[in-house]
Amino acid sequence: MSDDTTMMNHLSPVWTHLSSIVVERAEGCYLYDPAGNEYLDFTSGIGVTNTGHCHPRVVAAIREQAGKLLHGQANIVYSPSVLRLVAALRQVVPPELGPQTGGWAGSAMASMDSTRSCRGRPWSSATPCSVATRCTSARVVT
Repeated sequence: MSDDTTMMNHLSPVWTHLSSIVVERAEGCYLYDPAGNEYLDFTSGIGVTNTGHCHPRVVAAIREQAGKLLHGQANIVYSPSVLRLVAALRQVVPPELGPQTGGWAGSAMASMDSTRSCRGRPWSSATPCSVATRCTSARVVT
């Protein structure tokens, strides 16, 4: 195996790294390097925040779904799981929120609309503007 440090020098500098830890596996809130050293993961990100790394029920659900469909582009096909999610959300989301935009700006728009709603301001989703403007605006109003 190549020296990891040498290989790291050949990665794009676009993503900075605060450590040189190489993670071989993870479980719950812990990360493990190839030597078996354990690190408490204070940065658990998308997909692990609520359940930790490799939660057995999440792993089982991923394995089941991988046997059916890995990725169905949301603007091309409808996935039954997405339709079930919409049905569940309709039970708890106020109807005045209406459908939100999708894509990478969707969370920005949802953030803007939630903030504006809490402040009693009009909804922003109906206002046409660029994706970059919506994302910048979401940072400003939240």
